[in-house]
Amino acid sequence: MPDAATFAVIRDIAAMAIFALLFGTLIYAGLRRLAPYSQWNYQGNVLSRPYGRADGIAAVLLIAFLTANLFSSALAGSADESLASATASNTEKLVGLVTNMSFSLLFALLLLVYLRLIRDLDPIELFGLRLHSISKTIMFAVIGLAVAYASVLLVNVVATLLLDGVWPDVGAQDPVQAFQQAGSLSFKILLGIYAVIIAPLVEEIMFRGFLYGVIKRFTDSYFAALVTALLFGVVHLHVASFAPLCALGIVLAVAYEVTGSLLVPMGIHALFNTVNLVLMVVEPAGS
Repeated sequence: MPDAATFAVIRDIAAMAIFALLFGTLIYAGLRRLAPYSQWNYQGNVLSRPYGRADGIAAVLLIAFLTANLFSSALAGSADESLASATASNTEKLVGLVTNMSFSLLFALLLLVYLRLIRDLDPIELFGLRLHSISKTIMFAVIGLAVAYASVLLVNVVATLLLDGVWPDVGAQDPVQAFQQAGSLSFKILLGIYAVIIAPLVEEIMFRGFLYGVIKRFTDSYFAALVTALLFGVVHLHVASFAPLCALGIVLAVAYEVTGSLLVPMGIHALFNTVNLVLMVVEPAGS
């Protein structure tokens, strides 16, 4: 479980990201009044024009939920802690993992239902899911994976050097430790499914698909990429991984903006997690 110091740092970063979002939105609103015919927030390939004030409120509620869950975890223990707990039985770990998987999928489904039934927006068109063929999407994802991995490795090296001797917790995230320490093959398979399929699907719908598009609507693509990357790093509750995850979040946002299809960052995210899983299998912890 993340300790008090970790939660304090993550909370501070989350507070700064939220403040930057609120202050930045006001600044951009002022700029829009000065240049009412400017459409710089509609430039690029990601659709932002269909979003409105109702979606801005929904985005605020989503961010509030994510950060409230983060703060409550400081008192109740994080969901990932139960997965990594050395004292939990295999059955308890499996039940916890299935619960997390089910909740994640339900949350993504509710967001899609909100867009389709309440806002009358077609997620297929909104997220550009038909823009590219399967082969082209895979090609974009592979290229994006190379860029993402290079960026994450570089930022990780710099972050490790800066944190060395300053921050004690430079170990792996709880889900990574859970996979490395798991004795149950079924648990590892389920965790692999969660990392390779469910997490990329849910997180890309939330962060790039919805939050990025809405924030871009009221600011611009650069600001939206930065804020969503900060939030993406925050929710993983790991100080040592924060900067590398932000770098990954920015690459995913850029990939979405360049291609206009949410399937591309989903593919990059899935491939990125797959590579990490393969590396953990080939070179287990302590080897």
